[in-house]
This record gives sequence, C-alpha cells and structure tokens, in this order.
Amino acid sequence: MQDKYQQLIGLLGDELRLFTEFRSLLDQEPEAIRTFNTEQLDALTNGKRLLYSRLQSLESRRRRIVGEIARHFGLDPEKATLADLAANAPQAHQEMLRRARDIFKQLAAEVAEKVQFNTKRVDRSLWLIENLRFLMTQGIEEPSTYEELGRKVRRQTRVTGEGGRV
Repeated sequence: MQDKYQQLIGLLGDELRLFTEFRSLLDQEPEAIRTFNTEQLDALTNGKRLLYSRLQSLESRRRRIVGEIARHFGLDPEKATLADLAANAPQAHQEMLRRARDIFKQLAAEVAEKVQFNTKRVDRSLWLIENLRFLMTQGIEEPSTYEELGRKVRRQTRVTGEGGRV
C-alpha cells in the first residue's frame, strides 16, 4: 500500500505543477483580451488545451489509484477524498496528502476566480465589438450624389417646409 501512496503523491505533485502552469496562462489572458491580441489569445488557448488534456490524463490515473487505496480500506472509491486517504495513510504520507489537499483547494479557488474574471472581460469585449459594429452599420447609406454606375448627379439642396421653399 505504501507504493500506492507514493504513486498518488507523485501524481498529485504533477497535477499541482500543471494547475500552476494553467493559472499562469490565465494570468496572461486579461492583457491579451484587453489589447485584442489574437495571436497571443490563440497561443494561450492552445496552451490551456494542452494542459487540460494532460490534467485529464493525470486525473484518470489519480482516480484509479484513489479507488484502489479506498477499496483497500473499505471506503467508497467514488466518494473517497484526500482527507479520507490521509487518515489511513502511513505517518510519512499523511502530512503530504493534507498539504496537497489544501494547495488544491487554494488553486481551484484561484483558477475559478480568474476564469470568471476573464470570462466577464471577454463578454464585455464582445459586447463592445457587437455594439460598435451595429453603430457603424446603422443608417449608413450611399451618398446621394452618386448613382449606381458611379456617375455624379446633382444633389437636391432645396429644403421645403410649410408654405414653400425655406
């Protein structure tokens, strides 16, 4: 069982490293959004996709190991937490598991906050772009001094009101 705990702690370390990288990418997003830097946004998005894929792979392996440890101690593998596993872990691993749990909670809260902030910023930027586009296209007509074929015609300069010419 000691070997399983060591594998779990190694996986948790890898996951924490990737989450930290993910948080770093999220930190770079606001400036790219603010400046509409599409190349930087594409690079950040590709980086996040890659990290997400790696995190999914690690999570799958972690769930398998957590399930094995949980079953060994008669715990429900679907509901077992790091705190549950730490309570049954050898003394040397208990503190590492508790620290990993605390760091995960902190990182998850930070990532969620950054994602929410960046999402709001993107939504505001898209709203601005859509409204600017609407303003730019609303009421724009071809000048009345030109006809379809490009010939100049005389513009009417008379304005009439009640009782005749003004």
